[in-house]
Amino acid sequence: MEPKNLPVGYWIKQADNLLTEGINRIHEVNGLNRSAWQLLHLLSKQTTSDIVTIIEIIEPFGDAGSIHEILNNLLQKTCF
Repeated sequence: MEPKNLPVGYWIKQADNLLTEGINRIHEVNGLNRSAWQLLHLLSKQTTSDIVTIIEIIEPFGDAGSIHEILNNLLQKTCF
């Protein structure tokens, strides 16, 4: 298929992949990836730290298990 005939979904996915690569590259110095950055950003804007609410908001970006894993990794990095 010629590039000009590819469906819009293809280009959206390509843009998402490039965005993920860029965010990962920027934040790797802090040991973060796009998912962790999204979660930290959400937590900085939320007035609640209720895990159910957090998962409901961020679930389009990852399943509950991966969100818990990211939270645990972030907590290990910040706790002494």
